[in-house]
Amino acid sequence: EYDLPMIFVGGKTDLIHLKEIPEEEIDLLILAVGRDKILESLKMVIKQKKINTIHIFTAGLGESDNLGKQIEKEIVEILNDDNNHIRAIGPNCMGVYSPNGHLAYEPFLPTESGNIAFVFQSGDLHSQMIRIGASRYNLSYSKGASVGNCIDLQISEFLQYYNNDIDTDIIGVYFEGFSKHHPNEGRKFFQVLKNMKKPVLFMNGGKTERSQTAILTHTGSIGSNKKIWNAIVKQTPIVDVPTSMDDMIDYLYLFNRYIDKFKKLGTPLKNIQYPTGKNSLLILWSGGFGIIHTNILTELGLNVPYFEGETLNKLR
Repeated sequence: EYDLPMIFVGGKTDLIHLKEIPEEEIDLLILAVGRDKILESLKMVIKQKKINTIHIFTAGLGESDNLGKQIEKEIVEILNDDNNHIRAIGPNCMGVYSPNGHLAYEPFLPTESGNIAFVFQSGDLHSQMIRIGASRYNLSYSKGASVGNCIDLQISEFLQYYNNDIDTDIIGVYFEGFSKHHPNEGRKFFQVLKNMKKPVLFMNGGKTERSQTAILTHTGSIGSNKKIWNAIVKQTPIVDVPTSMDDMIDYLYLFNRYIDKFKKLGTPLKNIQYPTGKNSLLILWSGGFGIIHTNILTELGLNVPYFEGETLNKLR
């Protein structure tokens, strides 16, 4: 199904120009040039071939100075031209990862496919999460996307795709904010989150005013304030993950184990019931560990109930 040819352009083989590729249509083109050449290169490749999707690797655009912002604006205008019909990932991103499709943007990503999908606005965080999750808990992945500044394809569109992807059971998101080129994305984003049928573990990088300032120089995105974010969490089925890579990996592991238990019983994903209450039972071999974990669960807003009456007698 994915046994497709891969052709290197620019001196790696005897092909020097894009027009020398025999295929008339290109599914994915990776554009990795300096920002001073990005507009010229984009116009050139569009003229030479029919391109369905472009991954714009280039940084130093909307997240950078005024010149970078202007270049990014012109890229958006080119992509929005009705004659082009091109979708774009990025810019300022590492791109897509698909073990089943034998596609990766670096040589150290796992080749074994699994059931966890990612969409991240940070390329290095995306890579680290994949590698550490695989080595620590043997997690494996269906697909992943590092999307950067999101001038065209939005996180909401990846979520819609993953929601209907038969290979994906769990979705991990690292979100910084919305692209200024898509002023109505917030409303669409909210509706997509409300309609998700799969667990979405969501890490918001812009929870504080200071972090929102940092985001402007990372992806140039517009973050949401804390009150709006808390309202989104309450009104959608997403799981709000603390802004920690270790926490995200642990959450993924727990959800994966929970889902795997039902899959082994033959339960369809749509029929899996997730806990809705806050009561938690601790079964430990140590009084000290029991106290520590009681503190942790309580600080997370969970209840560790007291046993009494008939329940306590049965336990004894």
